[in-house]
Amino acid sequence: MLKPGIILPPQSTKHLIGKLPDKKKLHWYVFDNHQKWDASEHAHFSLYESDVIPLISDVLFVLDPEFCHFEYLTFAIRNSCHLFIETIDQLTITQQQQLIELAHEAGTQIVVRADQLYLPLTKQLFQLNQFPRMVKSEYASTRSNEDLSTHIRCFIRIILKLNPTEITEMAVAGGNFLSISTDFVDIHLDFADGMVASMNFSNLASAESSRLLVFRNGGLMDANFSANHLELIPENRTFSFSGSDANELLIQQIDNFLVSIDNMDFSTHSLEEEKEVVFLLDRIKEQLRLKSVSI
Repeated sequence: MLKPGIILPPQSTKHLIGKLPDKKKLHWYVFDNHQKWDASEHAHFSLYESDVIPLISDVLFVLDPEFCHFEYLTFAIRNSCHLFIETIDQLTITQQQQLIELAHEAGTQIVVRADQLYLPLTKQLFQLNQFPRMVKSEYASTRSNEDLSTHIRCFIRIILKLNPTEITEMAVAGGNFLSISTDFVDIHLDFADGMVASMNFSNLASAESSRLLVFRNGGLMDANFSANHLELIPENRTFSFSGSDANELLIQQIDNFLVSIDNMDFSTHSLEEEKEVVFLLDRIKEQLRLKSVSI
């Protein structure tokens, strides 16, 4: 039976403790660094120190960014823990590669929290577009001075999941109208198998929206995140999906990872995949630095 451990997040995530999976009578080893949780009222939880949990757990969910650093994650892997990481922002590309190699040697898996990949909309896209030829995404926000890189990263995750082949050519353009930060970014990617991805991001729009357009076999799918619909043209079919809040998505990811570890089926969003996302995002930022225009 799996022995899951969890480093609880610093901010209260509503009903997280009560909803953690307890299938097959799982018993959770918990570290509460911020004293914001009452795990004692749940029979299938025990409190331990952070340096003890990797020694007694099979799988460790690190939801506190303070513990998502190279030394602690290395310590967990060397004790044969499968890892679920809240963020990799504290890890360099080299450290990510070292963690991947350590995990391969230990026979463990590292998964990164990537909520976008578990949205019902994204699942629909994967099912309907196994081999898309052209992907076009648009993101617009009413919030000026907003950092667009977070949204760019989310779309890159989806696109690289849709097509893992090599990127043969990349063109990036961007600049600013209203502030010293980047107001708009255009990204064009050519893939080895012939797929083309075109992404446009802006915080100059008058209405907030987030869309992913997929062209396939003469049809256009317009996925509007805000309007909760997925429309296939010219067939004129609409797929409805229900949005889930961040807490529900996190619980679903935790459950999926436990199931995948139990079945040894690592189909979740891995650190290898996230490393490629970060690497591509860094390349995009570098091209923006060299080619951006100010007006």
